[in-house]
Amino acid sequence: MSDATWKTVFVGDREVTVSPDALVMYLKWANGNKLAADVIRHVGAACQVADDLVDERDIKDPSGKMVELVVLLAGALQTNKFYDENRKMLEPVIMTTLLSWDLANTLVAGPEHGSANDRIYAYVYRELVEQIVGIVALLTGGIAHARQSLLESHAFHHVLNVETFDVFEKELVGA
Repeated sequence: MSDATWKTVFVGDREVTVSPDALVMYLKWANGNKLAADVIRHVGAACQVADDLVDERDIKDPSGKMVELVVLLAGALQTNKFYDENRKMLEPVIMTTLLSWDLANTLVAGPEHGSANDRIYAYVYRELVEQIVGIVALLTGGIAHARQSLLESHAFHHVLNVETFDVFEKELVGA
């Protein structure tokens, strides 16, 4: 991938350069460790599949989606050497992420989709999956690398590939 495709954006007062290619960024955040990058990829994919199962009422082939989720969690992650060697650090982050995602869905359940404040918290809680980037980056490159990777993850997910709170709220309440 050429350097011309990389984008420079601002996160707060910091200039951050990111590739629009997720796989390139996963490898960067994993400090070049392909197995660690696969952990980021598999956790992210599992969360997306789980989210689809909960949010998409008219999902085609829900059984296939469930198989995909199980294969990602019980197959791809469990057979990944980086995951296996670092599971004591990774699993608490994954469990907290899943519990927070569940809380986010609870906060916006019902006909009113929670209060305005509940919707703000739900938006933030559902994005905690990005913490997998921080812990993988910490394990592969130390504190400075983890801090930079989290800035880049925010830039990639919320600046370059914009899913703002406004978009989330409009999709939720149909406003």
